[in-house]
Amino acid sequence: MAVPRYLFRGDRDAHNVRQVRENWNRGWLATNLAAGGYGREIFRLPLVENVRRHVSLGWRETHFLSFTSDRGSAERYALGEEAGVLVPLPCDAPEWGTSIFTFDSSRLDQYEQTSTGIYIATFSHRRAADLPLPKFSMGAIARQLVDDATANTQVRLVVLDVATLLRDAQHRQHSKALVEAIGYAERDAEWLLLPADPFYGGAAAELTALLDDSCISTREKFAIGHDGVPGGSDDSS
Repeated sequence: MAVPRYLFRGDRDAHNVRQVRENWNRGWLATNLAAGGYGREIFRLPLVENVRRHVSLGWRETHFLSFTSDRGSAERYALGEEAGVLVPLPCDAPEWGTSIFTFDSSRLDQYEQTSTGIYIATFSHRRAADLPLPKFSMGAIARQLVDDATANTQVRLVVLDVATLLRDAQHRQHSKALVEAIGYAERDAEWLLLPADPFYGGAAAELTALLDDSCISTREKFAIGHDGVPGGSDDSS
């Protein structure tokens, strides 16, 4: 199975863990790891166990970003726990309640399947000069620091077909702990993206918490409508 052309991510970020709004024009999507996790933690356990922990248990400082091949699932996650409807907003809307991001695999320079459900990919990095950032804003300064730390023009990415990966592990291990995770992954048509570049300035063998958004083709803003009224109040954010 190949990586689908499009994968979708609904992210309300109600508690500002990933700072979706602040990072909108900075050229990256942050994982929960950026909120204070430990960049080498992912190497402590086998990949399958890290994936199970993300899908079933809720890994607070997860290194992964969840996507789905099903647009409807992304819309459900964009709403979060709140009942309502998504009301599209202009791309330049200064405020919004939630977002949907579209990953486009055609923007990858190359990818290859290295094992069942596991793909290694590279794509071109977008430099700070190519981003719509005010010259002396904190976003521009932060992005320039990332650019200065590496001369790499390619970004490394691990793409995981979660249900396929876990089913293969279950076939080999016969682990009851994987059954619940497989059910969640199949329900959500879940894929995981793992930014695989090192964290520059950190300790050795520590991964970045930032996904370069050059692989994101569409970023949509929405208000959450209630009882037929667009953009009702959002008390949970």
